[in-house]
Amino acid sequence: MFCHPLPLPHSRWWSRITTCTTGIWAIWNIVKRARSTRWPCANGTRRALGLVWAAFYTYFIRYRWPKNTVKFGVTGVLLHNLSIIVYLGLLYVLFGWTGIAVWFCASLLGGMIGVFLVYLQHNFEDTYWDRRPNLEPQRAALQGSSCLDFGWFFDLIVASITLHDIHHYNARIPSYRLRKCHHSLPGDVAPRRIKFPEAVAALRLKLWDEDRQRLVPFPSSRYP
Repeated sequence: MFCHPLPLPHSRWWSRITTCTTGIWAIWNIVKRARSTRWPCANGTRRALGLVWAAFYTYFIRYRWPKNTVKFGVTGVLLHNLSIIVYLGLLYVLFGWTGIAVWFCASLLGGMIGVFLVYLQHNFEDTYWDRRPNLEPQRAALQGSSCLDFGWFFDLIVASITLHDIHHYNARIPSYRLRKCHHSLPGDVAPRRIKFPEAVAALRLKLWDEDRQRLVPFPSSRYP
């Protein structure tokens, strides 16, 4: 008499479950290693994982029901979320789970780029920060928001949102007018343009120095 082992299910669902489980296990191990100071790339890995989580939370969770939804319109938010569900259903009918996976990865990548841009548009070394009643809204709009100079093609892709100073000064200016308006600013109020290397370096700026009036990184040592 032979004893046959319990057969494992050979289905697409089982494959997806095992793949997902393996992926979660791998990410968890990366996080555990990143938390260890013995890993040379710990800081960089934490930033990368933080960017991924910020993008996922912002675009897949928080923006499904923004904090000001009740004030500005519940109907619009519900219709928007419903349209996403219908769109995902259409993707599944036409392309199956492959289409859903491609949409998710593309949305997550777009979310990471969005979080990266929004952070840099308000957090750079010589930004403008102040408190009421001394806060100047016009100065905050032009000097507290950055101009990211990543080239005209990048501006075209993101609808010139990199010219964030003009966008904050007057949100009614359409995207195709932002570049012209920015270059029309007088020299005494025109913000300094930030190139890509400086933008990446600005990710480590976390503290506002009241005396120097600029953003600074955390001290390299906890003790003097």
